[in-house]
Amino acid sequence: MGNYNYISDREKDRVALALRAGRDIYQIARFHSMHPSTVFRVQHNLRHFGAAVPPRRPAGRPRHLSNTDRTYLLSLVHQNPTINLEILQNRLHNIRGVDVSVPTISRALCRLGITWKRVSRRAAEQNELVREAFRNAMEDLDPNKCVWVDETSKDERTTFLRNGWDFSGLRARVKHRFHRGKRYSLLPALSTEGMGWCTPLIVEGSVTGAAFEMWLECTLVNICCICLYTCLTWNCSFQRWSPKV
Repeated sequence: MGNYNYISDREKDRVALALRAGRDIYQIARFHSMHPSTVFRVQHNLRHFGAAVPPRRPAGRPRHLSNTDRTYLLSLVHQNPTINLEILQNRLHNIRGVDVSVPTISRALCRLGITWKRVSRRAAEQNELVREAFRNAMEDLDPNKCVWVDETSKDERTTFLRNGWDFSGLRARVKHRFHRGKRYSLLPALSTEGMGWCTPLIVEGSVTGAAFEMWLECTLVNICCICLYTCLTWNCSFQRWSPKV
């Protein structure tokens, strides 16, 4: 490498201080035991970059997407989390005038911390004011006088597991029924005493409002006739977010 001498950034900062103080370049070179060309380079950096050391250039090839483009991608993803990469590519082309490939968009989203994952659905009919009023009303109830009811169902495809093991590059295959077959709905009741005190409602198909009211009056009311109980239905298609006393 010849007679190359490494000069630290701290030493270059001292040279910059001397240059700002108005000292002669050759005097600075002799004082710091360096070549005058090094002092000239520090002077050039001060004029063009405002510092003794120029800013570091990013490694690798320059990014195809600017910071504004990445911010635009984030806004699209936050507006519609289920948007696919092809639509993002078209939006960048039509709105931003940027032509990039789908893998480029995927890598940009990964660098931004955005990953593709399973979507959690929320009911569009939800009313936050009604939900808050419901939660406030539940605070005044005695937990020992509450019964929680939740609906579930079972058919021939219920036992199918979506994840499995196999060698890398191969699909995990398993034989399973594609036909749903008969569907049974189960409606158990839960209280602070557990679930064994009440017979659950089991019907073929879906639980209707009439079947639920009959089970409520003939089963729960007969068992809970001594005290006033509140039956809370949760995530049931026939009665959602509504307490029944």
